[in-house]
Amino acid sequence: MKLAAAILSILAPGAGAATVTEVAYADGNDGSSLFGYLATPDGATEDDPRPAIIILGDWGGVDESEKERAEMFTNDGNYVTMAAAVYNSEDGPNPESFEDRIALATKYRSDPELSKSRVDAALAVLRENPLVDSSRVAIVGYCLGGSLGLNYALGGHEEIAAVAAFHGGINTVVAGDNDVLPVAPKVLLLSGGEDSQDSTASIIKIEDILNERNATWQITRYSDVDHGFALGEGYDPYVGHRSHQNFYGFVAEAFGETAFVADAPAVAGESVLPNWPTSVLSPDRTPLREVKYSTDDGFAMTGYVAVPENAPDGPLPAVVIIQDNTKPTSTEYESVRATMLADLGYVAFAADVFGDDDGGHDLTDRSQLGPYMAELRVDDIDLANARVNAAIDAVKNIEGVNVDPDRIALTGYCFGGTVVINYATSGQTGAKGIVSFHGGLSQGVAPVEDGIHAPMLIQSGGDDDAGSHIEDLEGVMNSGGTKWEYSRYSGVEHVFTVWDHPHYNPTADVRSWEDMQTFLSDVFDGTLVVETDDSGAAEEPAWGGEWGGEVQDGDMAGEAEPAPVDSPEVDPEPSSTTKTSIEFSAAFSVILALAYHTRAL
Repeated sequence: MKLAAAILSILAPGAGAATVTEVAYADGNDGSSLFGYLATPDGATEDDPRPAIIILGDWGGVDESEKERAEMFTNDGNYVTMAAAVYNSEDGPNPESFEDRIALATKYRSDPELSKSRVDAALAVLRENPLVDSSRVAIVGYCLGGSLGLNYALGGHEEIAAVAAFHGGINTVVAGDNDVLPVAPKVLLLSGGEDSQDSTASIIKIEDILNERNATWQITRYSDVDHGFALGEGYDPYVGHRSHQNFYGFVAEAFGETAFVADAPAVAGESVLPNWPTSVLSPDRTPLREVKYSTDDGFAMTGYVAVPENAPDGPLPAVVIIQDNTKPTSTEYESVRATMLADLGYVAFAADVFGDDDGGHDLTDRSQLGPYMAELRVDDIDLANARVNAAIDAVKNIEGVNVDPDRIALTGYCFGGTVVINYATSGQTGAKGIVSFHGGLSQGVAPVEDGIHAPMLIQSGGDDDAGSHIEDLEGVMNSGGTKWEYSRYSGVEHVFTVWDHPHYNPTADVRSWEDMQTFLSDVFDGTLVVETDDSGAAEEPAWGGEWGGEVQDGDMAGEAEPAPVDSPEVDPEPSSTTKTSIEFSAAFSVILALAYHTRAL
């Protein structure tokens, strides 16, 4: 895509060129002596000050791991990065015993004013640095540092543009119920589905707390990974990489380096819906072909296929799109999405599960449309599955198109988002990946039958599906033994990806589309798989690929001792000796290039 080079220049212009120095400084509040590392991008000048990141590490204190992570953020993002101290010289900068780490983590987690003072000390260092744009500073916290960063945001402090918490121990966050203050920084929470410190209940609670304080937030959660998935004993190569991808896109927007702007196009001289993207509605967009197909019992349907231009001769991956509450046409929403997917190299098929005769209903009459949709997504899942399978068979057999039958994914919007979830949970095997956009979970999803055979990506509006619906879905996906990921976006309602709808949200639209691109790539290249046994039942899911290097064995083992009675519950952080630095290729940022969005510094 044309914007790829521009995005690369934003995210990784100084790759491999960071200068890292030791920093000795003091806490201006209590006079504590502190120590950290400062990474500066090569070529940084006072005439072009850079955004900055403060790293708050895990309970092991600032060590080589934080130093390497500071260097990574500077190389990848061209940011000034400071690995800041939480512990002072009296604490011992790098506590080694389990008991000492528990005591210090409890001390700082339970005292937001003390941890705030440590953040303010790091901010003071950055404000004195002429290479830093002090109006654009973010906190990135891992484990203990994640909860401290969230406590800082909840304290009503406006000095920070964004806070990102990787496995931040949400159970231990101190909300400050006596003073409900607005949260100024944008907040990103990255959480492991098996992390006892980030329980599903605590995620729902933190959503409520952030909403009460008018925060702008995104919460992304990953299955089958425990505490420390990005930096620690629980390190997972794939999710560690994936979560940092999410972070880079998030912080680029928070720093104003990325803007999401919808064009106002015209087709054949006629003005069209104001948010529809020019590039995909223009006359030279990927052409669509009408495809007639039917179920085994003869139920007739019509879809539209978009094929990548100049596609290679080899078999191509395909994506089947299940519609919202409207029938696809050559210009309808799902067909436009099909052209966008074709631009990404996929054969894309906008399917129609309503049928040519609309199932005998008048779909312009909502009193008939609603029950018909309920029949397909609630009352008769088998009927919906038969029509989805017919669409999958149709895309395999399109004349003149070489589709790889083993690389077909499903996506769905609104009503279609629920249909594709039900397709997965009901044990169907025709798709290698499932993506649901604002799927409308209030009516529940189909119970698991014979396991779930495909990884699942769920994109949900924070003001659409209730937290309890997500909790229920998480339980269903876990019971099906699949790999899953979901993201929630604050203040975002149903239909947030549909350009002509009042609920359209460009930020959630772009982020969810980016996530889908990475997900599809990982599904189709075998990085992300769900294994099945000979009977077809899902086995324990596994990542099929590798991201990053080996993880060393930790030097600390054993389960957490009970937290002190008079302090918040604190579970153990992973050993700092196990943290692994991930080298990010600038190539991943190509996924941020969308044909229909303008990105500008």
